Amino acid sequence: MDAQTVIQSVLHFNLVLIITVLQGDELFFLKGRVRISKRAEKSIYNGLFLIYYLASLYLFVYAPSIILFLLLFFAFIWAIRLNNNKTFDYHTYVSNL
Repeated sequence: MDAQTVIQSVLHFNLVLIITVLQGDELFFLKGRVRISKRAEKSIYNGLFLIYYLASLYLFVYAPSIILFLLLFFAFIWAIRLNNNKTFDYHTYVSNL
């Protein structure tokens, strides 16, 4: 695995991470203004979880290394915790970052 592929994979993962965090912030601001049902909120969390899962799978296949594996492991655990939240609490969300 050459260095360019590893760097490209890390950049892709960071892009997915940024998009996911922005989506979470957007959900927080929307919830303050618009009524979001529990079902829609659960669907959004499942979407965030799916994004992390696909990014983890991509990096594990295309850029295997122990550091990336640990990064993905903790991101995966965080995504599971985020997915299991029953209500969206912004302070808990930020502390889980």
